[in-house]
Amino acid sequence: MNKLIIIVFLAISFNVSASLEDELLAIHKSEKADIQKIQNAKEATRIAALKAEKIKYEAKEHQRRIVQKNKAKQAELASKKEAEYNSERLGDKYRDQSFEDKVRQLNLEEMRMKLVERKAMSQARIGKAEAFAENEVQKDTVKVEIQRARTDVARKNAESDATLKSKLGDALVEKAKNPDTYNVNIKKKEEW
Repeated sequence: MNKLIIIVFLAISFNVSASLEDELLAIHKSEKADIQKIQNAKEATRIAALKAEKIKYEAKEHQRRIVQKNKAKQAELASKKEAEYNSERLGDKYRDQSFEDKVRQLNLEEMRMKLVERKAMSQARIGKAEAFAENEVQKDTVKVEIQRARTDVARKNAESDATLKSKLGDALVEKAKNPDTYNVNIKKKEEW
């Protein structure tokens, strides 16, 4: 009986032990399944977070590309506007410079013409001055010639008066020596 009890006990214990082992195994499997579910949930959360991060990154990247395209378009528009402005400004500058060049050319031409006019006037004045000087010299020469002629006439008159007086004196002396031979009328010089 004892043996039987021991056998029964052993059998029960074996059964209990087998059932306990099964239960432990089931608990272990259940815990393992729970852990697996938790790990799967964590993995799913991590994957979802990665997907969300990827979507967020792609959205930011897309936004950055749009901003970059907008900046590039704005830069291109600004560059075109600046090029148009510079082209217009250079066109205006070229027109202004061309106009200034023409004005400068006209001023130079006017200055050349004034210079030629001054030179012509100066040459005309020099010519007139030379003619005037020549006329003055001729006038002075004529005056000198007239004065010389008058002096010559006065000298000739004086010489002829002296000769006449000398001859008259000689004639008077002769008449005084021979009163009958000479009949000389002495006239005054003013009557001549």
